[in-house]
Amino acid sequence: MAQISQKHSWWLTVAKWQDQRWLWILGGSIALALELIAVFYFQEYLGQRPCEMCVYIRFAMIAIAVFAFITAFYPKNILLKLIGYIGAFGAIVKGFLWSLNLEMITLDRLRPDYNPFTSSCSINEASFPFGLPMHKWLPSHFMQTGICGEDSWSLWGLNMAEYMMIIFSLFALVLGIMMICWLSRLFLKKA
Repeated sequence: MAQISQKHSWWLTVAKWQDQRWLWILGGSIALALELIAVFYFQEYLGQRPCEMCVYIRFAMIAIAVFAFITAFYPKNILLKLIGYIGAFGAIVKGFLWSLNLEMITLDRLRPDYNPFTSSCSINEASFPFGLPMHKWLPSHFMQTGICGEDSWSLWGLNMAEYMMIIFSLFALVLGIMMICWLSRLFLKKA
């Protein structure tokens, strides 16, 4: 056992960190900060109006933060940790898919035969998971006022949807490593 713990000590270190609140608070704070940057920098300062996919992506970021903060409440509790992992992974997957959908709409707008009236972006109110009326509770964050694919912002050749796919992929990678380390420690204890 001593040889296993020395050989895989970084795994065990990451697994032990998960029993402390700071790791979960850090992850939730990063997700929350990204959502606030979208609202206060891109929307308010740069004047970019959020489309339907944009507000869904924001919702996914808030969901990641909420599930991280739920786990931070008592990170040694296996049930809370499972809720955090399942909820955060679900939000990451949905956020990535919404970002991918937004990227497809953006690429579709570049076609010469593009018709804005057949875009897959809805002009109706956004329909959030579980029927949550996020656009009524916090309209400054979740009310769609723009059209999908009307993103003129880019940095180093990538647009907002592409950056969000990268961000969700990084969240998935980090959370995946954390979960593997945690499960490894659980199984090593039983062995």
